[in-house]
Amino acid sequence: MSKAESKRAQNTLSRLKDTLICPRCSEKLSLNQDRFQCNNCRITFPSISGIPFLFSHPNETLGEWKLKFNHLQQNLLVNAEECELAGGPPRLVMANALRAQAEKIGALLGPLLTAKVVPRSWHVAAQTRLPDSLELLSYSSNLFRDWVWGDDENKKSVDAILKVCHAKPAKRVLVLGAGGGRLAYDLHLSWKPDVTVACDINPLSTIIAKKVCEGESVELYEFPRTPISAEASAILQTLKAPQPTTGIEFVTTNALRHPFMKGSFDRVVTPWFVDIVPEKFPVLCQRINALLAEGGEWVQF
Repeated sequence: MSKAESKRAQNTLSRLKDTLICPRCSEKLSLNQDRFQCNNCRITFPSISGIPFLFSHPNETLGEWKLKFNHLQQNLLVNAEECELAGGPPRLVMANALRAQAEKIGALLGPLLTAKVVPRSWHVAAQTRLPDSLELLSYSSNLFRDWVWGDDENKKSVDAILKVCHAKPAKRVLVLGAGGGRLAYDLHLSWKPDVTVACDINPLSTIIAKKVCEGESVELYEFPRTPISAEASAILQTLKAPQPTTGIEFVTTNALRHPFMKGSFDRVVTPWFVDIVPEKFPVLCQRINALLAEGGEWVQF
């Protein structure tokens, strides 16, 4: 990690430390150099590309995401081989793009790939298993919607939220299920809070969102479902924000076992969230309400 990256990581930790609790026992977290730790559970939580990885059993969950990456990589390489066997210039283009995609995702997830894998039976017993349907690229189209396809849809989302929010300022904002990060980015620029915390369960999403919001460009291949031509079946896209910004902090975590103190936020935003999470709505309402300071707002989008 460079000196600049280390300084940014320290700034992130300092902005988050007063709001974080252990997702296992709910005790306040402390800082150990550049990692959060729970002294009660004797857990040191990993940091992946400068993003706190705050799960109740973090190392085991890292192992699950590693398995999901291995599965994705295998599928990409098998599909590449099938394209080569089919032959023809368009298929060879697709094969090269699939192999490049595996490399690009592997580079983004580098620190995760050294994680230790534990048996699935362990996760079942501990009730920490990630859903089978949740994959690294489950919502990849949202990454391109957020940072490639233009601003129209993103602007409509922001405008709809701004219409229903009260005029009073929010100093601390939480976006649960932030995905590719564009909504958190746009709301942060509109509301200008002291800090916006953007959370998602998917480490690939949070890593890409953090890089893009800080001004980096990320290249990924888009594979349209209905390409207009053979050549358009694999398009190298550049994910880039209109302008870099500061004050958005990313956390990779499970929103249903989140690591935040009660009353930590003036505004909580849950975009495309309630219809996805496997929790009864009254229970979810209590969970989110507990995050709000007195007079705070919850915006379900």
